[in-house]
Amino acid sequence: MLDVRFGTEAAGGFGGAGDLGGADGSARAVDAIEAILARPRDEVLAQCRRYVVGQEDVLREVVGLTYSCLQRMEMRARGVDDLDLPRACAFMLSGSTASGKSFVMKVVAKVMGLELVSIDRSEERR
Repeated sequence: MLDVRFGTEAAGGFGGAGDLGGADGSARAVDAIEAILARPRDEVLAQCRRYVVGQEDVLREVVGLTYSCLQRMEMRARGVDDLDLPRACAFMLSGSTASGKSFVMKVVAKVMGLELVSIDRSEERR
């Protein structure tokens, strides 16, 4: 199982515990997120396809969910998100060993200019 979280230095770790550093931090977060969201999804998908082969449906879902998470983070940074949802953009992927879970997430994060924090739980025993 793989737990993935996104954030960026430019946004003061906008995927973090919620403190965006006051108004200045919120403004930085909004600017950083807007810059990422300004790029068309189709362009991001096309660039991801250069590195990931045979995972079209997964790529489309991960990129779409990442955009949705970033839009929610932007709303929260602007102070217009009234839903009480977690502040981080996190995904949990499951699948067989060597199926490409980590690779897909690394490619999407790199292409979108996001910091990726990956927690690999495959070695833990119950």
